[in-house]
Amino acid sequence: MRVQKKQWLFFEEDSDINRLKALSAEEVEFWLQLLPKILKVGVELEFNLTSKSGMCRGDNPDCDCINAANECAQECIRAPECLKDKVEGECINRASPICTGECDDCSLFLLNCPGIHCIGFQSKCIDCEDFAVNCEVCDMKYDPSKDPATARQQIKQELAPTNSWGLPGKHCVAEVTTDGSLRGDKGVEVTTVGRRLEYKSFYDMIKLICDNVMPRGAFVDERTSIHMHFLAGYYRSMNKQAKDAGKRVADTTELERPMPEVILANVHQLFRRYQNALTWMSMGLDQPDTMTRWEKYRASILPYSPYFISMDRIRNDIMSRFKDYGFINYDNCRFINNGDVQRFHIELRFMDNVPSPSIIAAQACLGYAIIMKAVELSRFGLLEVGDDEWLELSQEMKESILNNCPKEFRDNRYSDTSRVRKYERYFKEQGMELLYLVKHTLQEFGPQVYDQLVSLVDIPASFRRIEGHSWEQIEQDFFVPLREEEEINHAIRKVVELRQVLECADLREWGTAVWREFRGDFPKETNKNSMMRYVKQQIAAGKLQWSEPLGTVI
Repeated sequence: MRVQKKQWLFFEEDSDINRLKALSAEEVEFWLQLLPKILKVGVELEFNLTSKSGMCRGDNPDCDCINAANECAQECIRAPECLKDKVEGECINRASPICTGECDDCSLFLLNCPGIHCIGFQSKCIDCEDFAVNCEVCDMKYDPSKDPATARQQIKQELAPTNSWGLPGKHCVAEVTTDGSLRGDKGVEVTTVGRRLEYKSFYDMIKLICDNVMPRGAFVDERTSIHMHFLAGYYRSMNKQAKDAGKRVADTTELERPMPEVILANVHQLFRRYQNALTWMSMGLDQPDTMTRWEKYRASILPYSPYFISMDRIRNDIMSRFKDYGFINYDNCRFINNGDVQRFHIELRFMDNVPSPSIIAAQACLGYAIIMKAVELSRFGLLEVGDDEWLELSQEMKESILNNCPKEFRDNRYSDTSRVRKYERYFKEQGMELLYLVKHTLQEFGPQVYDQLVSLVDIPASFRRIEGHSWEQIEQDFFVPLREEEEINHAIRKVVELRQVLECADLREWGTAVWREFRGDFPKETNKNSMMRYVKQQIAAGKLQWSEPLGTVI
C-alpha cells in the first residue's frame, strides 16, 4: 500500500486570489464534459534537409579512379619511351665510376624518373581499361534528393496540405513550409490541422508525415523541435473596428462560456511542477553532454507564479521577455476583464523533434491528460507547485538540463547536460509522479500509452541514441500493435449496437452472457477478464454506459 500525505497543497482562498477561487463540483463536471468534445491538438514538426552540393552528371573527366591510391596510378604512360631513348643525364649511374658515357649501347642504364613530379608525367589511367569512378559516394554528383526545394515539393505532393486551419483535407496537414533556423535551405516544417485527439488516428497521421519526410534526406538535430497546440476551436475574422486597429479578433469560439482563470492557472502550475520531467522525457540528441536543445526557444516558466500575477499578465511578461518562445506559449489565449479565458489556445514548445510516431502520439496524450487534470484540481483552488526546498532543487535540476539562453544568436544551440546524471533519480521520480497523477485519463487512449510514457521516463530517446539506436529501432521499441484492441472494440460494438444481450441484472451478468455466446468474435488472445476490463475503460471514458431499464450496455 502507498499513502502520500501533504503532497498536494492549494493556496487558501483570500482576497488576494479571489479571482482564482475553487470551482464547484458542478462547474468542474461541466468542463470535464465539455473539453473532451471541443479540445483539439495540432502539431508543428521541424526537419532539416540535406543541401544540394553539386551538379555533376557523372561525366567529369577530372574525377579520380577508384584505384587512385594504388601504385598503378603512379605509373607513367611515357616510361617505356624514356627507357628506350636512354637520354644522357637521366641515368642514375651517370656520375658513378661504372658509367662509360655511351648511353645508347649501355646495359647499365637506369632511368632516374621523377615520377608524378616530372613535367611530362602522364598517368596510365588515361587509357586504362580498368579505370572506374564511384559516383554514388561523391558529394558533387547531382542528386534530386539532396535538393531541398525538390524534397519540399515532393513532400507537398504527398501530404497535400490544405493551407487552411479549417480544412483537414486527406491527411490533416495544413502547411508544408520552411523555417529560417533549419538547415538545408530553411529545411521543412509540417503543420497539422487541429483535431480531436484519438490515439490511433493521431499516430497514423504522424507516421504518414515521418514516412514521407525522413526518406527524402530529412534529419533532426539541435535546430529541430516539435510544437504542440492544444485549443478549443475558434474562428478568426477581421471586423471593421479590429481592422482599423490592425488587430485580429475571435468572432466565434467553441467555448460555451469563458473558462475560469483557475483552470488555465492550474494548467500552468502543472507544467511548472513537472517542467524538468517533461524536458527529461523529450530529450532527443545523441551526445552525453548535449542531449537536448538550448533554452532560448523554450524559456523556463518556473519563475512565473499565477498566485502573484494574473495569467493575462504572465502571457504578456513572457511575450515581452521571450517573444513567443516560452516553455509554454500563451500568446493565442484571450482574456476578459475579470481574467477568465475567452479563447483557450496554448502551445507547448519544449520537445526535441523525436521522429518516432509512437512517442509523439504518447506525448500528445500526456499534454491532453495534464489539461484535464488541471480541471479536476480546480475543485480545490490554485495548486501550489512546492515549498522553497522543492523550488531550490527544481531550479538546480532545470539548470542541469535546460540552459544556454543568450540574447544574441550563436552557433551553439545546445543545453549543457553534463550534470544531468547527478539528478537522474529526481527526474524519474517527478516523471512517474506525473504519470501516476494522470494515468486514469491516459487509459482512455488505450493501455499502451501509459506503458510507452513509463518507458520514456525510464530511458529517454536521447539515451537510446547515445547507445547507437537508430530512430527505426526506437520506434520499434515503443510501437504497440493495436490490432487486438481494435478487434475487441469491433466485437463489443456489434453486441451493443445490435442489442444482442438484454435484461441482465447487472454489468457482471451481461459480461458473462456476452462471453458465453459471442467469445468466438473476439481475438484468440482475449479472455473474459480482458474483455470486461476494456468495457469498463470505455464506460469510464463516457463512450459506453450501463442502462438499468434495458439491462444492457449502450
